[in-house]
Amino acid sequence: MSRILYSFILYLLSPFIILNLVLRGFKSSAYFSRWSERFGYINFDSKKEVIWIHAVSVGEVMASVPLVEYFLNQSKKYQIIITTTTPTGSDQVKKCFGRDVEHCYIPYDFIGSVTRFIKQVNPRALILMETELWPNIINYCKKNNIKIVLANARMSQRSFDSYNFFSWVVLPMFKSIDLIAAQYKEDADRFKELGTPTEKIILTGNLKFDSSVSNSERLKAKRILKEMAPKYVLIAASTHQNEEAIILKIYRNLKKEFPDLKLIVVPRHPERFEAVAQLFESSNFIVKRRSLSKSFSNADIILGDTMGELKYLYGVCDIAFVGGSLVETGGHNTIEPAAWKIPVLVGPHTFNFSSVNKILSEVGGLKICKNPFELESELGRLLRDNEYRLSTGASASRALEKSSGALKLLTNGISQII
Repeated sequence: MSRILYSFILYLLSPFIILNLVLRGFKSSAYFSRWSERFGYINFDSKKEVIWIHAVSVGEVMASVPLVEYFLNQSKKYQIIITTTTPTGSDQVKKCFGRDVEHCYIPYDFIGSVTRFIKQVNPRALILMETELWPNIINYCKKNNIKIVLANARMSQRSFDSYNFFSWVVLPMFKSIDLIAAQYKEDADRFKELGTPTEKIILTGNLKFDSSVSNSERLKAKRILKEMAPKYVLIAASTHQNEEAIILKIYRNLKKEFPDLKLIVVPRHPERFEAVAQLFESSNFIVKRRSLSKSFSNADIILGDTMGELKYLYGVCDIAFVGGSLVETGGHNTIEPAAWKIPVLVGPHTFNFSSVNKILSEVGGLKICKNPFELESELGRLLRDNEYRLSTGASASRALEKSSGALKLLTNGISQII
């Protein structure tokens, strides 16, 4: 009954869902294309068994890489189809896997859209990366004996409170999931409180710890480094509105003591590239955009406005600040910069990645700064003290190595149900 009510409300909201898609299209034209996929109409046919992996956007796609490679190496037994919600996620799938996998957008959770899509795909299993869950998709899979796995699962306190508020529709959904591979104990405890049977939950750690820096990624980073010819490089990654202005002020102050310091800024959302570019271009610094320039040797500030390059850009930097943490967004992935053996700094708001940040901070590889003044002070210390900077980065990298192994635990769990 609760799911019927949910579906009825969703249909009532459908004009606003379409309006939201149109409004997003004005910010990013990619949202205007491939609408049919969002309503379950796809061209897909496979003679192999199909594994359906859903990854919301870029971060989840990157987290899925070790798992996708595992399935692709299973004697070509499986056909992988990856769905995403965002165009940036779609682009990242193509960059990571090329033609080795199929991609389309996940259908909206309307009963008709879900039914059309799943009948066409006919997957053996659905693997959901991290957190995005849809009641009708899960219900249809359960009714048709399609195994459901929540991989690299995390549940922040904020997400738990939201799910708990809608417990009338959430509880049946969590009971239907066949396997939840939770990152940490606190995540597992929250899934139990939401109705997931204990026997369906395993602890794996974070799958992102199993992602290493490849030789090709190191070569690409070296090529970018040559284009910049820097002495010191600071990156502000996955920044949100109001954070760039804070970073600009800090950079202006640091530049007085470190005139050779370069700043790379990578906003979290592509639709903000223009606004961020205007902010920095009005600062009297020499600003260049990755998408428009080939030489960056004379640039003070580089705007990372190309998709899928963040991981390489970390490789040319000496220090990383990870955004979404000076504002109450909850932070973003700090594992990627740590893999490059560079110190990682964040602001006080990191509830989305609290477990990861705890691991990194306990060994001294990450510093949580309470405010912009503390952030500026820590950046200054790292720039002045070469030995401290290198040892901090090395500590971050060692913490990742010790925490790897999630992929093996996850794939063992999946093999037992499919």
